[in-house]
Amino acid sequence: MPQKSTTAVTGARVVLERVVDADSGDVFSIVQADQTGHLTTHPVPNDLNRYYSASYHGDRHGFTARYCDWRRLRIVRSWLASASPKWLDVGCGDGTLIDSARRQRWSVYGVERFPELARKRGLTVFGSLDEAGAEGPFDCVTLWHVLEHLTEPQQDLETIHSLLKPGGVLIIAVPDAGSWVARWFGRHWLHWDVPRHLHHFSARSLGGLLATAGFEAQQLRRSEYEYDLLGFAQSTLNWLGFAPNTFFKLLTKRRVQQPTWLKLTNFVLGGWLCAVAAIPVGLCGLRGHGGTLIFFARRRDL
Repeated sequence: MPQKSTTAVTGARVVLERVVDADSGDVFSIVQADQTGHLTTHPVPNDLNRYYSASYHGDRHGFTARYCDWRRLRIVRSWLASASPKWLDVGCGDGTLIDSARRQRWSVYGVERFPELARKRGLTVFGSLDEAGAEGPFDCVTLWHVLEHLTEPQQDLETIHSLLKPGGVLIIAVPDAGSWVARWFGRHWLHWDVPRHLHHFSARSLGGLLATAGFEAQQLRRSEYEYDLLGFAQSTLNWLGFAPNTFFKLLTKRRVQQPTWLKLTNFVLGGWLCAVAAIPVGLCGLRGHGGTLIFFARRRDL
């Protein structure tokens, strides 16, 4: 595990250096600006859009997509009293999750940087939170691995507060930058995902952010099983020196420009690592030591 640097970057401490974007090969640092554990990516590119390829938002979960949608829909339903709630999914991607809810007669809406894929499903998807305000207030707002992508998370959480009904539910999932897997794998951890992930949260830093934005955190889970399992397998391959994130790209049907034998090697080793780690990763998650934070919070009147 790499040692932490004390180099200053505009008043911040460099925690990790030479964190590589697996797509462009560009190199970034992870820096800490305060004592809450909130980390940021440095430098922030002037044009973030070029780091989101055309395939980024489609089929992000590979063969686990149906399971992921089923699990998340079940989680949302368990926190809502209404049988047909009004739900806004921020960062809805291609819209598969809210499309499943629409079939159950929920009133569903999305927000997405690139909304075209979701709109092709006939879904109402906005290009910004401000646009979504016209359909509010909502019973529930979700951000599944989205908050880390936003340039101003504090400001966006305050906007979401205004979009929720009194007592409305906010559900946020983010990679846990304070987890043992993040510390163990260092710059090789899959879920740094620089520079698309601009912010990196611990339970302490995200809990503080929610409180400042007017939310009362009511529950915290520390695992999304498929994220944690894939994170362990791919991070191990990265640490072993394979081309970054090749196994992940193969699973999510992205183009990989490598010889067939090398792609096959990544696929076989990655599958073997998933099989070997399946039970230990599951047990870690059950004991609260997974690599993902899921906060459940309710709007508090300011």
